[in-house]
Amino acid sequence: MTLVVDHNLLTSIDMDIFGHLSNLRVLSMADNLLLTVTSPPDAPIHLIKLRRLSFAGNQLAMLDIRTWELDSLEVFNVTGNSLTRIEGSFTKLPVLRRLELARNRWYCEWLMMLYTDKEAAPGFKLDSDEPDRCRNENMMTSHHHCCNPAGADGSGLIDVFGDKWEELQRLAYMLDALNNTIVNGSTAVNRLLANQNTALSTQVTKISQTQQEQAAQLKELENGIDRLKDRLSNLQIELQRKVDWLSQEVNGRWNQTNAESEEQLNTTKMATPTTNWPVVASDNEKNLSRLRELLVTTNKQFNDYAGRSYEQEALVKSQVERISSVQQELEKERLNGEQMQQQLDNLAPTVELIYKFLRDVRDGCVDKLD
Repeated sequence: MTLVVDHNLLTSIDMDIFGHLSNLRVLSMADNLLLTVTSPPDAPIHLIKLRRLSFAGNQLAMLDIRTWELDSLEVFNVTGNSLTRIEGSFTKLPVLRRLELARNRWYCEWLMMLYTDKEAAPGFKLDSDEPDRCRNENMMTSHHHCCNPAGADGSGLIDVFGDKWEELQRLAYMLDALNNTIVNGSTAVNRLLANQNTALSTQVTKISQTQQEQAAQLKELENGIDRLKDRLSNLQIELQRKVDWLSQEVNGRWNQTNAESEEQLNTTKMATPTTNWPVVASDNEKNLSRLRELLVTTNKQFNDYAGRSYEQEALVKSQVERISSVQQELEKERLNGEQMQQQLDNLAPTVELIYKFLRDVRDGCVDKLD
């Protein structure tokens, strides 16, 4: 005999109403709205031939089978409820071969006691929850089913796990701390890299500006050197011209003096005894004095031009040394920029490895906890 009342609106059922169905073999009340299943506290339920019983897809939170005596029950299905435990012993179901418990809210302690009692029974089979259900619903895993811890305050049962829940909470806290560390670490590393990049960019900009300024100064120095060279060349030309003029003037005066001397000598020979020789000597002395003064002036000008030439040569040498120093500073700045860029390039793979290591540690902790 089979009785199926699936897909109805039943909210409660009393098992005593089936007591007179002695030939009942299959009883199914799946997919109703059952909240309670009651039994007489002082009279056992005898369904001697019942082999399959299903309360699947209801809203049961607890089921009491302490007064059930189902000697032939082989399959018991309570999947898809909100059950936390089943009160009573499965020893009153001596031939039970398959127990279906998936998609409930079991207490982990009750499942552990059930596994201890039934796993050693030959031929006994348990179903299992879907692999991702425990993680998706933030539940723990006990063998093949999802469960929640209860403890003494939750169900009156003894917490067989003792301080394991504290250890789990500590591990969860450490996992959160690790996640925060990874997030903060990556943020800090990115901030550090951004700051270093900004600093390097600023330094490169300053170096470029300095290089441009020094290039402008160098150009100005080169132009100044060219002007000094032109000025020095002009001074040399002017000095040579004046020296040549002075040489010509001295030679002309000397020739004139010789000519006048010869003329005076001839005149003396031809002159009468009335020639005034002191006057002639005085004139010659005056001419010699003028020649001496002209020679002194020429020497002073020559010395002045020579001194200026030495000064210009020293100034040119100083400008050349300054240009060399500026070029050395520019080379140092360029090398510093290349070293900074190389350090940044070397730092980037290390940061990436650290971030990958922290991410692998976090993923490993999550997998281990699951």
